[in-house]
Amino acid sequence: MGKIGNPQAVEGLIAAFNDSDSDVRWRAAEALGKIGNTQAVEGLIAALNHSDSGVRRNAAAALGKIGNPQAVEGLIAALNDSYSDVRRNAAAALGKIGNPQAVDSLIAALNDSNSDVRWRAAQALAKIGNPQAVEGLIAALNDSNSDVRIDAAQALAKIGNPQAVEGLIAALNDSESDVRIDAAEALGEIGNAEILTKLIKFLDINIYDDDIFPLARTLAVRFSKENLPFIPVYPKLVRFSYSPLLATVKRRWREQKQNAREKRDRMAGGGRVLYNS
Repeated sequence: MGKIGNPQAVEGLIAAFNDSDSDVRWRAAEALGKIGNTQAVEGLIAALNHSDSGVRRNAAAALGKIGNPQAVEGLIAALNDSYSDVRRNAAAALGKIGNPQAVDSLIAALNDSNSDVRWRAAQALAKIGNPQAVEGLIAALNDSNSDVRIDAAQALAKIGNPQAVEGLIAALNDSESDVRIDAAEALGEIGNAEILTKLIKFLDINIYDDDIFPLARTLAVRFSKENLPFIPVYPKLVRFSYSPLLATVKRRWREQKQNAREKRDRMAGGGRVLYNS
């Protein structure tokens, strides 16, 4: 029915939200997302207040798929839903719509009790790209969940605000390699001379670490003509601490982990529930 797209079909699907079978109710929200016209959007916005959390969850995901700004206020309200799956899909949907109106609420969602909601909020803020989110994302670099820290670093890379430099440099000492790599890549995106100077002066930063040395080397080349301190290159340290082959293997392993995480998220709910990806 999601392929029909006529007003009668939309009315029937909205009526299906009251079906006694939960699977029918959930699939009705998915079908409305495929239709995507104004009437469907209005029905899905109303469904964000349905008594069935599965309907609310799928309605949020469907609204993200449609991408109509008309849904922003309803999705912002859904960030306070009592069910984390609804909040997560609402955060993801707001990222897909990309309306700056959602920034404050997504920043607040970085402190959600559920880690999946927090990393979805970080991803959404990355897609919107508003500098207003920088302070909250810097704080998220210290989140207890490594996925949140990874997405916060990636978001800061996309925004590219120099305000994040100190927080990202501190993240170079994170216990998780993936966080260190994303922090280094974010610093590379910001790429100012201050970063190179701090990398050299901060004694607690091991610039020969596999995750950090490519950044230090890139910045050294970029600012080689400026009056900056040189990176002390000790051949033994470079030889035994940094391995280009190992760095490549780790990068590919990270990509596989990221793909697996997104696939796991899509498959949550036994494959019968619509989730944003």
